[in-house]
Amino acid sequence: MAARSKNTILKFLFFAGMLLAIVSPCFSQQNNLLKKLHDSKPDTAQLKILHELGNYYLKKQYQKKKSDLDSAKYFFTKELELSNALNDTSRYGKYESLGKLGEVSFAKGNKDQADAYFVKIINHYQDIHDLYNQAVILQWFGEKETNASEKIEILKKALEIFQKLKMPARIIDVNLEIAGGYVSLNKLDTAQQICKKVVSQYKNANDLQLDQVYRLLASVNRYQGNLNQSLFYILKSVKISESKGKASESTYGELAQIYQDLGETEKSIYYYKKTIELREKGNNVPQEYIFRTAGFVVQGLIKLKQPREALNYIEYMERRHPHDSKFMAAVIEQIKANCYEALNEPTMAEKNYLAMMRDYNEGGINTEIIELAKYDIARFYIHQKKYTKAAYFSKGGITINSIPRARDFELLFFQIDSALRNFPSAINHFKRYKALSDSIFNEATSKQIAELQIKYETDQKEKDIKLLTKSNQIKDNIARQANTSRNVALGGSAAVVLFMVLFYYNYRLKQKTNNEIREKNDALNQLVKDKEWLIKEIHHRVKNNLQIVIGLLQRQSSFVDNAEALAIIQNSEHRMQSIALIHQKLYQSDDLALIDMADYIDGFVSYLKEYLDPQSRIIFLREVDAIQLDVAQAVPVGLILNEAITNSIKYAFPEDGYGTINITLTETCENSYLLIIADNGRGLEPGFNIEECRSLGMKLIKGLSKQLNGKLQIISEKGLCLKISFKTDAVLMGG
Repeated sequence: MAARSKNTILKFLFFAGMLLAIVSPCFSQQNNLLKKLHDSKPDTAQLKILHELGNYYLKKQYQKKKSDLDSAKYFFTKELELSNALNDTSRYGKYESLGKLGEVSFAKGNKDQADAYFVKIINHYQDIHDLYNQAVILQWFGEKETNASEKIEILKKALEIFQKLKMPARIIDVNLEIAGGYVSLNKLDTAQQICKKVVSQYKNANDLQLDQVYRLLASVNRYQGNLNQSLFYILKSVKISESKGKASESTYGELAQIYQDLGETEKSIYYYKKTIELREKGNNVPQEYIFRTAGFVVQGLIKLKQPREALNYIEYMERRHPHDSKFMAAVIEQIKANCYEALNEPTMAEKNYLAMMRDYNEGGINTEIIELAKYDIARFYIHQKKYTKAAYFSKGGITINSIPRARDFELLFFQIDSALRNFPSAINHFKRYKALSDSIFNEATSKQIAELQIKYETDQKEKDIKLLTKSNQIKDNIARQANTSRNVALGGSAAVVLFMVLFYYNYRLKQKTNNEIREKNDALNQLVKDKEWLIKEIHHRVKNNLQIVIGLLQRQSSFVDNAEALAIIQNSEHRMQSIALIHQKLYQSDDLALIDMADYIDGFVSYLKEYLDPQSRIIFLREVDAIQLDVAQAVPVGLILNEAITNSIKYAFPEDGYGTINITLTETCENSYLLIIADNGRGLEPGFNIEECRSLGMKLIKGLSKQLNGKLQIISEKGLCLKISFKTDAVLMGG
């Protein structure tokens, strides 16, 4: 009777599976397994089928369907019952099925039941003194544990046994899991120490998974903002994994993330696409991993000012992988919203952002994803000047353990508080943003990153050369074999042999000539790169030297009691800062000859406001065209801005009064520009004669205007207005 009931259930499952195959082709794996189960006998082969069916449903749990977990539990329970009946404790026997039932219990949130299953397995292996399987189950148990502290303690027990058994591969694997647990607890230094200890102990063992250790080190350093170290470790991971011919999607994904944080957008897109390619080839890879990576590709395309290509790309990915949950719908809506925002379609962007928030809340997500979603929608509302809505979505702070992400959030909070006139909070956020930015990109870090990239690219070129050499050797062997065969076939014909020798000689000569030409081209390209690097280094050192002088002046000012002398020193600091900022922009830019004046004026005005107007009494209004000037023009313009703005801040307004300073730089016609600095302050005193003014600031403005070969106008009417018109050609000739 029980056998008939069992056969009835199996037949029902089989025919239900066949019906689902007609409705949805994506269930083919399930149908094949159900058919095998229907045709099988209750033996060890059926144990394997039941195990695979249970795994099929268990791996679908990321879709958050309770029915899938119930199905997984059903088949694993059947596996356990059959293994008990057969008294089978092998690969798909009793203890394997108990472990899988423990996994299902973890997934359903029933931790106590899960613990009970795993303890039962561990006790069994303890009773039979099987250290290896005891450690394996402890590792399995620890990997499934959701509480990070408990996970670490369980894994440490497994590690102790594997160390006794002297099993390096397992030791490394468990150490990686333990380090991952410390990352979850935000104990990044501890995680890094574990990984470094593993590397030190097994660095000469090429057959072990050290590439995974280096990948985790790269990830930890990225979270800490140490992008130079992060790049160093991930390139080691790539080198090891590629040498084994098994570079993983996780390795390329981490490399892409690091390049993204470094601002190397094109490189990040390339490696994100490689990550997606590998994930699409894998089995049962969750859609979340594919689409979240596709989202990074889209962000890169938008950064490269290709929003239409970005939208086309995500729509193409959506057609390839139709979404299957509220959570995935939210991910796709978020990506599309980014595209519509970049395409200047705010209505569509807002629609998708709001749908994203709704579907994320309904789909159930983790803290990091919802924080990044809130960042995106808050940033969108900032761009739309809807600061109250931006503040609403950004509330709650940030818990993400990543310095680059924390930097982005601090800038977001600064923008919102500034717009809502919450200036004390805005200043604090801006200071934290600057501190985080400086911790990521400093002189030593930038140099190390550049050196690492050059070394990696050199290694890649050497690898290509080796492959080319090997290919040429193969071609040479083929050519020799062809010559031998031809000589035998033609009976040693001297004429043919001579012809082939001459042909081969010419081929080799041409190949040698081509190699020489290629080497010379490579050398010339390297010289160009070296020249560009040296020019950047010169600008960098000039900027650093000016900063040293500024620092010396600041220290000197602390020993000056005379107010007039102190003012002179501080004015000198600001003038040098205006020049230092120009050299900073040059070495940070790809264009080593021209300065983006909009970017420069924004940075310099922010600097003057921070030092001279900490109470934010003055509003700065800027209208600057997309103008690029060379150093000979930018330096006098920067110094004029310094003198005029400093003068307005100090003298144009009452001591506690508020005011406005307008800065305009426009192109009036081809190669002709107009610079205006105007305030709405008290203006010049009646009867004040500009021509008779002997102040250093006014002399500088007049002298710098002449250096620009420009025309200077000073108008005192509802404030003070300086107008300087100049031409590009005139400055270049005069310089």
